[in-house]
Amino acid sequence: MSDPAVAEVPAQPSAEGKSPLRKTVGDIIRSMGIVGGIIGLVLLVTWRPPPDPVREVDSAPIAIGVAAAADFPVLYPDVPEGWRSTTARFSPTPESGDDPVWFNGWVTPSDGYAAVIQSQETDSKFISEQTLGGQDAEDVPADLNDAVEGWDTYISSDGTQRSFVQVENGVTTIVTGTLEWSDLASFAATLRPVDVPAAP
Repeated sequence: MSDPAVAEVPAQPSAEGKSPLRKTVGDIIRSMGIVGGIIGLVLLVTWRPPPDPVREVDSAPIAIGVAAAADFPVLYPDVPEGWRSTTARFSPTPESGDDPVWFNGWVTPSDGYAAVIQSQETDSKFISEQTLGGQDAEDVPADLNDAVEGWDTYISSDGTQRSFVQVENGVTTIVTGTLEWSDLASFAATLRPVDVPAAP
């Protein structure tokens, strides 16, 4: 018979006796925090801003060199602030034969594109090459008639590129780009012959 004066006290669970589930969830949360911190640190150290996809070139000196070598007046635009020259070369194309082509391309602040192209190649295949298979354009605004007088207007086969084309004195000049007709006409209006510095 047990002593009625002695009360039985239930045993308290030890620290080792805590719920295994609570222990596992806590470990997972702590591990996730550590891993997340490491990933964040790696991203912070290795992150670089995306590069500018536009490769800018200083085309003015190139234009002077081309003007000195070409047998025709080389045209160069006086573009608004914010425009960037991306291409400046004087070399033949598949459809220009042996005639080198002056090609000077520009990107606008709103990512539009415009270029001036010149060559002594006057063949229609060359014009088609440079206007992306251009056909006679019918959507030129009537109020630009004066601005485009003397120029033929083309629209590319996919409708994305507009072009002004002029063949005069044995030289083909093409002003082309993704700009609207009025903006392309404004670009064309800035073209001026490049002055070649006199030899010392």
